[in-house]
Amino acid sequence: MGTYLQTSELLGMNEESSGLSATLTPPPQDLLEPGWQGVATGLTRILIGYAMILGQGVFAGLLVAWVLLEASSGEEHSSASVGVLVVTAGLGILALLSFFAAIMIFTGKCVCAINAPELGGARWLIFACIVCMGAGVGLSIISTIAAVFSGGEAAVVSANQEQMLRIPAITVREVLSVGLNLGTTILFVFFLRAIAQRFEHRSVTRLIEFYLIFSALVLAGTFMMFFVTDNPLASPLLLVLVGLGWVIEGIWYVGLVALTRLLLSHELARPRRALV
Repeated sequence: MGTYLQTSELLGMNEESSGLSATLTPPPQDLLEPGWQGVATGLTRILIGYAMILGQGVFAGLLVAWVLLEASSGEEHSSASVGVLVVTAGLGILALLSFFAAIMIFTGKCVCAINAPELGGARWLIFACIVCMGAGVGLSIISTIAAVFSGGEAAVVSANQEQMLRIPAITVREVLSVGLNLGTTILFVFFLRAIAQRFEHRSVTRLIEFYLIFSALVLAGTFMMFFVTDNPLASPLLLVLVGLGWVIEGIWYVGLVALTRLLLSHELARPRRALV
C-alpha cells in the first residue's frame, strides 16, 4: 500500500512539473497567440508613415527644384506673386505630411503595444519604445517653451553671461533628446527581433543584428567627426562616409519593418490553431 502511494505521488509530481514546463516553454509552431494580426496592422500603419516621410522628401526636392528654375529664368512679371503662393502652399503640404506621418507612426506603435503578446518580451519592448518616444516629444516641447521664455533674459545679460548660462542647459537637452531618440529606435528594432525569434526566422534575426552593429559603427563615426576631430569639414571623406552610412541605416531600418510585416503576413496565412 505504501509503495502504491509513493508511486501515485511521484506520478502527480511528474504531471505538475510537465505542466509547469509547458507554461514556460514557447508554444509549438502550430499554435498562434492572439494579437499578431493587430501587430501586423500596427506595422502597416508605421510603414504608411514612413512612406509619407519619403513622399515629403520627394515633394520638398521638387519644390526646391521649381524655385531654382524660377529664379534662374529671370522673368519679372506677375509670376513673383504666383511663386510666393506656390512656395507657401508647398510648405503647408510639407507640414501636413510631416504631421500625419508622425501620427501614423505613433499610433502604429501604440497598436503594436496593445496587441503584442508578452512572449519573448515583445510587449514590454514596444511599450518602452513608446515611453521613450513620448519623453522625447515632451522634452522638445519643454525646450521650445524654455527657449521662448529665455529670450527676454538674453536682452538683459551680456553676451558672455548668456553663453555661460544658456549653452550648458541646451547641451543637456540635446544630449537627452539624442539619447531618447536613439533608445526609441533601438527598442523598436529589438521588438522586431523578438517577432523574428518567435517565429524562428533566423535569417531575419541575423539581419536585424547586423543592422544594430552597422548602426553602432555609424554612430561611432558621427561621434568621432563632431567630438574628436577639431574641424568636421577638414576630412570630406569621413563626412561623405558618415552621411552615406546614415542613408543606408535609414533605408535598412525601413526595410526591416517591411520585412517583419511580410514575415507576419506569411505566418498568419499558414493554417494554425489559435492559442487561448
